[in-house]
Amino acid sequence: MTLRKKLLPTFSKAVSGQTATCNLDLGKKYHIIWVTIGYDATNTGKDLEPASAANDIVGEIRLLVNGKVQRRIRGRELNLINKLNGTQYAATVLGGVAMGVSGYKIAVPIFLSEPWRKSNAEAALMGWNLAGPTVGSASIEVDFNTIDTPYISGWYEWSPADGGLGAITKWIRMTFGASGTQQDFNTLDKRDYYHSIHLFPPTGSFVQNVQLTADGVIVHDLISYADNQAMLKNRDMNPVNDLSYPRYDLVLDQDDPLNGALLAQGLQEFTLSVRYAGGTTASGNLVAIIQRSGPPE
Repeated sequence: MTLRKKLLPTFSKAVSGQTATCNLDLGKKYHIIWVTIGYDATNTGKDLEPASAANDIVGEIRLLVNGKVQRRIRGRELNLINKLNGTQYAATVLGGVAMGVSGYKIAVPIFLSEPWRKSNAEAALMGWNLAGPTVGSASIEVDFNTIDTPYISGWYEWSPADGGLGAITKWIRMTFGASGTQQDFNTLDKRDYYHSIHLFPPTGSFVQNVQLTADGVIVHDLISYADNQAMLKNRDMNPVNDLSYPRYDLVLDQDDPLNGALLAQGLQEFTLSVRYAGGTTASGNLVAIIQRSGPPE
């Protein structure tokens, strides 16, 4: 099936330090949303993945349905996780304009369907049917950081709706207080299917080992960062880290089929354990980007 491409409705005016909003067209099945961000003036060091997080163009990007957030992630985190599935899924600089130069633009894909799946049927399965009586509104919000003359536009790839909005992949952004050399977290929601948990440690720390248990069963043992990367590469993934923004990618459906995800509904115990590298004492915030599939929030 040929996907159709259409320009996004106009965003509200992009203003430095404020949120730009776009109300999405309804009655269609969305596969990929492309957001073009940038600036029309010179902004030293401002990028989607700058050397310093202080120079990020945007902060959070949110997708909402019926006024409720279904995906919440920072721009830099989005691009890094997209690249985990392959460098071809990363954002693309447009027009050959260099970062920091007036007119810099970069196109950022938000994948609703998942083209990296090995089955064509599964690749399209998770597209969002923004149609039917249960969908009254849908929108995208982008928080701009402090930059001169920000810019935003975009387009989307779609097909005719083939039903109402069923299970979708949601991105939950959780922030945990980091402390000590090791921590156990047991506040993960016990619902939906868990596809992955991406851990971004606080500045100066590094997540060395991760364990996940469900009702006393070790789903993922205290496997080291390096061993986990080897395993992901073996599954045709691309776990290359930005050393200024390192992360541990705990992927639960790494064998590819969607049904390889972990069902959390009904669990009595669900614990994420982390060990920081070299016995260093962590402080600050540990951010978890959790990919879950299930009914809309």
